[in-house]
Amino acid sequence: MKIPQVQAHRGYSGRYPENTLLAFEKAIEAGARQIELDIRPAKDGTVFVLHDATVDRTTDGSGPLHALSAGEVRALDAGAWFDPKFRGERVPTLAEALDQLKGRVRVNIEVKVAHTPLPLVQQAIDTALDTVAERGMFGEVVFSSFSLDALYWVKRLHPRAEVALLDWDRETYLDRQRSVVALGGGGWFPHPTLATPERVRTAHERGLFVVSGGGNDPKTRLESVRRLCEAGVDYISTNFPAEVAETLRAIAATQS
Repeated sequence: MKIPQVQAHRGYSGRYPENTLLAFEKAIEAGARQIELDIRPAKDGTVFVLHDATVDRTTDGSGPLHALSAGEVRALDAGAWFDPKFRGERVPTLAEALDQLKGRVRVNIEVKVAHTPLPLVQQAIDTALDTVAERGMFGEVVFSSFSLDALYWVKRLHPRAEVALLDWDRETYLDRQRSVVALGGGGWFPHPTLATPERVRTAHERGLFVVSGGGNDPKTRLESVRRLCEAGVDYISTNFPAEVAETLRAIAATQS
């Protein structure tokens, strides 16, 4: 049985406000080997780390991110929504996040596309690639997306960039794996229900690394983590990196 590494989904988002520098720092302290974060552009093209198309859920502001200036986004509080004790946390830029994470952990940059004008998405990808290049981090970063078009754009602009496809489509996973291979390889990030031993083995045979989610529910944590171990995934993506790391150590101990 393979013991995967831990990816912290939006940082240590189960206990700290997601996609903040605090959540990333706590994820590293928890032993995560890879951190997943989401990027979207503000009105002027500044690339921020934010999951939703709007700032409503995770800040004290409202409206689409792409309708706000960088200054307006920087003024938002991104911590108090989670817990008042985190008041003062901000929405970081991608540059700020990479400066924090460089040399410490791998970074999975998910390119969010939905509900954002296409020219701004393309501009954000271009800016993100420049941000990675300026820091010499191509060996530490993978660009992921549900959108193959976004991944094509990444590779068109920077052939050296590693890409990975997020895949929740049960019917077309083989074709979607092939699409990643055609782009030059990288990763296949399936929904947990797609992460079977056979499908993971096929991805590995094609030279793809595999990330899938699990371990968020304490009632089913051991079961879901064990199943992903048995499937042979390379990383388990979770909101609770410390708890999943502990579960993985317990599973590994039973194998020795």
